[in-house]
Amino acid sequence: MNTPKSVFKHVTPYFLILGVISFLGLIVSDVFDVDSRSTIFSIISIALSVAVIIMSIAIYRNKELGGGITYGKAFTVGFLTFFMANVVYMPLFLLYTTVISPSYMDILMEREMVKVEERMLEQNPDMTNQQIEQAQEMSKMFMTPVMMSVMIVIMGAVMGAILSLIISIFLMKKGGINHALENDSLDNESLE
Repeated sequence: MNTPKSVFKHVTPYFLILGVISFLGLIVSDVFDVDSRSTIFSIISIALSVAVIIMSIAIYRNKELGGGITYGKAFTVGFLTFFMANVVYMPLFLLYTTVISPSYMDILMEREMVKVEERMLEQNPDMTNQQIEQAQEMSKMFMTPVMMSVMIVIMGAVMGAILSLIISIFLMKKGGINHALENDSLDNESLE
């Protein structure tokens, strides 16, 4: 019986692909002046992420584990694929926003300031300009390339967990190497 490839070794090409796709999305949003946090951009991004996670889990299940995978193993493959893609994307984001196109951060900042003002006035129409400016200053603290990179990794962990929890439900399957190994260990325990 062949030993399955390690999970990390298996997910490496998938997280590299997803990380590069995310980086290309950043470039597209900058070049074509598209808000990367728009609904359509988010839907496309999540759909691509889900497709890569499904591919990573399904291929690991079918090629490495002989057609069966536990929920926990499927979750691990999916989570590592998404989380590590964000780890790959983070330095590319930093490079792009600090060296290649620092003006991108200015554009993001402008958009964020408009959104903050709209949200503040929506919540409290009687807000003074000083209160709005204070809220905008608070937002600016989190709109630096370094802070955004940290948020990318944190959100990558959260989103990776959520997506993998859901996707793994549909891709787990009894059988294959996992099932054979479980049966062997049960047989060995009953012999003792």
